[in-house]
Amino acid sequence: MTFRASGLLQAAVIGYGSYGRFHVRKYRSFPDVAICGIADTNPARRAAAKAAYPDIPVHTDVDELLAAQLPQLASVAVPASAHHAVAGRLLERGVHVLVEKPLADSRVRAMDLLQLARRRKRILQPGHVERFNHTLAELRAHVREPVYMESRRLVPWTGRGGDVDVVLDLMIHDIDLLLNLFDSPVMDIQARGIRLFSGCWDVANACVVFANGCVANLTASRASLRAERRLHVFSHSACAQVDLDDGLMLLHHRDASGGISTRHSLCRHEDPLAAEIAAFVYAVREGREPAVSAEDGFHAVDIATRIADAMENDDEVISRVAAPMMKPEHAIAWLARLDGR
Repeated sequence: MTFRASGLLQAAVIGYGSYGRFHVRKYRSFPDVAICGIADTNPARRAAAKAAYPDIPVHTDVDELLAAQLPQLASVAVPASAHHAVAGRLLERGVHVLVEKPLADSRVRAMDLLQLARRRKRILQPGHVERFNHTLAELRAHVREPVYMESRRLVPWTGRGGDVDVVLDLMIHDIDLLLNLFDSPVMDIQARGIRLFSGCWDVANACVVFANGCVANLTASRASLRAERRLHVFSHSACAQVDLDDGLMLLHHRDASGGISTRHSLCRHEDPLAAEIAAFVYAVREGREPAVSAEDGFHAVDIATRIADAMENDDEVISRVAAPMMKPEHAIAWLARLDGR
């Protein structure tokens, strides 16, 4: 990177939904950052932003914000289907961008953003916030050279994120983690999915095989009765079971005598989003490569797209009927079976 920034950094937040509100709060906590504007196309959310932050200009969209004042950096927290348009508009104007995951809703649009950021020599950091989860840092320190990973990322249906499938909405977190853990090309993907409440896949399972023999089995659902974020990671000499919600990690190690030792580890609580935004601000100020690169974001979208393609092409997919397949009140028994209850 060839730029550096000094003084009070001017930041903007595009999108004042559930994620955008958190971005505003985090930026407000940094003494070297001032928020010069918030933008949201929804009148109710604009009103909420004005009520919460009467000192910050609130705009109807990204173009109005850019016409009023050009920020140095911005968070994009709009629906995934709008990431390409909004992040692209900012990059074209020379703004450094932190875009919530996924980088874009297709590999073509993700590559377009990556190339635009390169041409404009601006930071484009995808919001893979789990990279900043201290529990996962502890996991990587204790399980060296992993060979197998299993993840379960389940949430109840809320209607949020329905503009893209559950792979881009939720599984993308674990795709980024496995690409970070297994430094090898992906050789094969098998996947199946179910459409329940949206027009996209709401439940997905994928088996990803790497050229070096590593395997990952990923399950994601936004139609579950309870929330769950768990990882199991295995090496030839150790295994870690991680609950990402409470920070609890159970470590099994094979000792020199061939026996198994077990210990519990409760990782200290930290704020991954605050760490992510702090890393973004640092990269902008110091002219450094971001902690999570646009290339990382593209690779995650690429694998997510390949998983979705595998589900579309699988003759044994449970159902291809367009949503809504069943109403939430009719799905309780089915979801209980899905959750193993």
